[in-house]
Amino acid sequence: MLIHIFSSLCNGVESCHRSGIVHRDIKPSNIFLTDGGGLRLMDFSVAADRGATSMLEGYEDVRIGTLPYSAPEQILDPATATYETADIYSLGVVLYEMLTGHIPYYLHDGEDEEAYRLRVPFEAPVPPSAYRPELAPELEAVILKAMSRDPADRHQSVAELRDEVEAAFRASAAREAEPVAETPVLAPAKARRVLPWLALVPLPALLAWIFLAG
Repeated sequence: MLIHIFSSLCNGVESCHRSGIVHRDIKPSNIFLTDGGGLRLMDFSVAADRGATSMLEGYEDVRIGTLPYSAPEQILDPATATYETADIYSLGVVLYEMLTGHIPYYLHDGEDEEAYRLRVPFEAPVPPSAYRPELAPELEAVILKAMSRDPADRHQSVAELRDEVEAAFRASAAREAEPVAETPVLAPAKARRVLPWLALVPLPALLAWIFLAG
């Protein structure tokens, strides 16, 4: 279910990019699931033409998008954040939150929004495994690549991101499906059975996504 939702989201963003549009505000509250199981990406109020260098009328100041989901270049100079890699960063944050129930950066105690804005573009995110130690390393690597501070170090297309995420899920699922060797039986009274790994998707996080609200 989770990988289906994320892949559908990537398909929607990829469609925007093919039309030359960069969304610039991808976040859970702009993603809606339909009754039929489809997905809709909403709110294009701060979207920009790919490669545009001028700001949209009414959005001349630096506060474009939503801070926890904004790429570093979007925080520092939104006029330059008009390429696919800005949306790819946001997709990385969304996947991070889907898998951990957390966002990569939080306000520090006593910190205001402006201090946050000046800190985050130069600070490495908390690794997803810090919140979910059992997370497959393949998935963590994909997330951190999507969230690289330098746009050149990220996936260069949504298709590339989607393909790597799906491959990481498949590798993780295959590893989980491998038979677990039985613990040697020393005596009938001490026989043990190895419990299977827990399911990959945490139920509370999945339910939260199914009932996304604006």
